[in-house]
Amino acid sequence: MQLEKPSATVGHSARMVFPILIAIGFSHLLNDTIQSLIPAIYPIVKESFHLTFAQVGLITLTFK
Repeated sequence: MQLEKPSATVGHSARMVFPILIAIGFSHLLNDTIQSLIPAIYPIVKESFHLTFAQVGLITLTFK
């Protein structure tokens, strides 16, 4: 029984890890963007939909 060379295993692992890390990083970027964008548009949403402060608070509760 022969084992694979360590260099071949490391190369294969690196090729599998980097796309996963990039996908996780991109998802985290989108999550942070949405979390910072929602509070920024509260005044617009409040006026457009005639919401109360309690309803805006419920929007905050759902996104956190």
